[in-house]
Amino acid sequence: MKNVLFVAAAGLAVTASAEVLYDADFSQAVGIDHDTIGNALEASGQFGANFVLSYPSPPASDTTRNFFETTGTSLISSDFGGDHRFESFDIDVSLVNEVDIDFVAGFVGMDSFNNSPTEFIEFFYTLDGGSDQPWFSFTDDPNGPNLNASLAGLDVSGASTLTVGINANANGGGDGWELFSATVEGEVIPAPASVAVLGLAGFAATRRR
Repeated sequence: MKNVLFVAAAGLAVTASAEVLYDADFSQAVGIDHDTIGNALEASGQFGANFVLSYPSPPASDTTRNFFETTGTSLISSDFGGDHRFESFDIDVSLVNEVDIDFVAGFVGMDSFNNSPTEFIEFFYTLDGGSDQPWFSFTDDPNGPNLNASLAGLDVSGASTLTVGINANANGGGDGWELFSATVEGEVIPAPASVAVLGLAGFAATRRR
């Protein structure tokens, strides 16, 4: 069990503070693309600034460009041809009891996930390097204008690290998805040493008064 959310010391209350624990950084050019007319497939495991792009097996290819890459402001997948994955680096949640996860995403093309269950998009998290825990999935893009998804109040009190990500499969000319942001926020609990220092400062102030 992690530290309690607040401590009162000498009349001074110390509360947890909301912080952004993770914000996907798409500013660095990274990605995977391929076609059948000379553009070779990059290896699985392309590292961005704070995430990794991968695929479990080589995707199908055709003469058009099939890609999964950053644009400077977003991550876009178009006609990739098989399963592919975006996953954050480990996020430190050792001083957090609960987190909120928010993804802002949208469709690319007119029929991105029309061949269920082969084509899909699935949002997931993992705790301490464990198995994927899916929390939102989608298989029929005409049912909504976007792919925004949020998970509030995820209990991470028994974990040290968290990752968040997307598993997907979209195949077909111009079809896919785009991720504009992926963020994690949590109430960071003050470390015991910080609480003690603040408590002593409060006690000293009380004595002076």
